[in-house]
Amino acid sequence: MTSSTSGYHWGIEVDGDLVGAISVVNLDGHDAKAEVGDVVARRAWGRGLATEALTAVVAHMFEEVGLNRLYAVHAPGNTASGRVLVKAGFEHEGLAIDHMRCTEGFQDCHLYGLTRGQWRRRADEAAGG
Repeated sequence: MTSSTSGYHWGIEVDGDLVGAISVVNLDGHDAKAEVGDVVARRAWGRGLATEALTAVVAHMFEEVGLNRLYAVHAPGNTASGRVLVKAGFEHEGLAIDHMRCTEGFQDCHLYGLTRGQWRRRADEAAGG
């Protein structure tokens, strides 16, 4: 992991093989929020690696860094990213219109969010309390 004023960046590896990355960017100290994103090589899809990495990063950002909110976006056609976010506790908040530029021009993105309070409540429920 590395951190800088621009964010936090981790590699995702399996048996010494780098298969992806996860980053926390767009840090906003005033509002205690940031954006999280990941990428996993096709050869490593379907193994739960993104969910495992995201779950660990969420815990770190809420417990150690002290953020109050994390958010993420994904393109409408990338439903696997949405499933990863939901498994990690994020909630779909809506559609961000013309949010991201791609090769075809601007595209809409699904917006997901998770607050420290939501995360704590889910952790308490999972622990039976």
